[in-house]
Amino acid sequence: MMYLDLFIRFLLIGTFTIGGGLATIPHLIELGQSTGWFDERFLMTMIAISESTPGPIGINMATVVGVKIAGVFGGIIASIGVALSGVIMMLLIAPSLSKYRNNRYVARILKGLKPSMIGLILSSAFLLWRNTFLDLSVSSPLLIYGGVMVVMLSACLHFFKLKSFQIILISALCGWGLSFIL
Repeated sequence: MMYLDLFIRFLLIGTFTIGGGLATIPHLIELGQSTGWFDERFLMTMIAISESTPGPIGINMATVVGVKIAGVFGGIIASIGVALSGVIMMLLIAPSLSKYRNNRYVARILKGLKPSMIGLILSSAFLLWRNTFLDLSVSSPLLIYGGVMVVMLSACLHFFKLKSFQIILISALCGWGLSFIL
């Protein structure tokens, strides 16, 4: 029964998430609150893991939740659930995509979806910002560390043109090093 519940919940998340992986975060917040499967702190960890591992963030997050709730098979079931509706929609839409590409009704529908995508992603960004600074405000050395990291990594991105995986690696190493100090 747990597997069916995981599958259906992630199928719905995959079906109604428009705008990519970060747009799944508000749905995951609601899932955690309604089921008690995880809290926002776990969600933050899940986002960090999902962002730093290869693959789409939405599927990575479904896998992490599924494994936490029902083991490896639960991770597989949740991942299939979140991806299935997108696969089915693409199989149905792809053959006629070129035919309706310039259709004004399709263009209006897509234009209408953009604000919801932006809203979901901004909601996710606000959650990440709020929880990060709430965690950092507990300890002033961590707040200073967080500020220094933001400035340092922004400078690295701008002046040294580092790739995102390099920034993730630097951040992980700095966090690991910090664990020995604090």
